[in-house]
Amino acid sequence: MGENTDLRNILKLFTDIWAQPAFQAPVLTLAAAFLSALLVYFPATRLAFRVSRMGRRSGRIADTLLLIPMFLPPAAAGFLLLILFGIRSPLGFLLYENLHITVAGTWIGCIAASFVVSFPIMYRFARSGFAHVDQGTVIAARTMGMTDRALFRKIVLPQAREPLLCGMIFTFARAAGEFGATTLIAGNMEGRTGTVSMMIVSLAREGKFGEAFGFVLFMLLFAAVCALILHRAVWGKGKKRAGAQVNR
Repeated sequence: MGENTDLRNILKLFTDIWAQPAFQAPVLTLAAAFLSALLVYFPATRLAFRVSRMGRRSGRIADTLLLIPMFLPPAAAGFLLLILFGIRSPLGFLLYENLHITVAGTWIGCIAASFVVSFPIMYRFARSGFAHVDQGTVIAARTMGMTDRALFRKIVLPQAREPLLCGMIFTFARAAGEFGATTLIAGNMEGRTGTVSMMIVSLAREGKFGEAFGFVLFMLLFAAVCALILHRAVWGKGKKRAGAQVNR
């Protein structure tokens, strides 16, 4: 009996903690940003690799189409997502009826919004990295009969490692700070879609500047950590290699 009581008390403690917006919003923000960055990485890098192998004209057309979300206002991107995945849209109704998945007004909407606005960032970094891959090595690998999949995994990815890592960090940071598209497709519901950016705006509108500033401090800390990781993992290694080449 005593053990059951202790377990209920522990569960109640976690429930009470989760009920606090100060805990919910950062967790939702980081989780949505991580998942969207992870989902963005694979299609963005694969598309960037395929486009890098196209001719100049077709490559420019593909780049233009894939980079449109970068220049599209986030609110416009959110509106298009709402039209596409709203419960009254054909696709939204199909997802709900067959898979019981609702995008609009849910946490999935947060991920979808972050995916759309951060995809072109990862794509652009991947394109930049693949453009500097040693083509002599690629040609030699193809001559030896290496498949495209093996070529991508064993030669292209290692040589483009630093731009890809930069892209992941910037993608994650952009997804964590998303607001405009999320507002339209996901809304602002505590415990479900209330990300840190949403909470800052909501609290500021209510005149609760002290609480809003707490979330701002969280995002400042988050930005500082991202900048530190970027410096240590990418730029720091580049400087060390440059110094080693000079010493030679």
